[in-house]
Amino acid sequence: MVHRSFRMAVILVMAVSLVAGCAATKRAGEHAETAKPLRLPKIFGDHMVLQRDFRVPVWGWGRPGAKVTVEFAGQRKVTAVAPDGRWRLELDPMPAGGPYELRVIGD
Repeated sequence: MVHRSFRMAVILVMAVSLVAGCAATKRAGEHAETAKPLRLPKIFGDHMVLQRDFRVPVWGWGRPGAKVTVEFAGQRKVTAVAPDGRWRLELDPMPAGGPYELRVIGD
């Protein structure tokens, strides 16, 4: 009888451990999902050319709600990542010139 009770206790401990492990894995997966890094399309990179005298769109993806700051030639624009994971803003028109550095900063 004692042997059977011990076996039941071991099974109960294993079941509780399994449930706790599954819950921890789920929480870790949720954290990994919300920790999406800020990304830009491959079109943005070294030696890119922007159209002069027109508003220039800058966009990308990131963690919903994250703050995104874009700095370019004295301009500083701020936006937030939408619930669908996308963000977008426009730079003011600029005359020809350069070279310039485009900086995208996220939370």
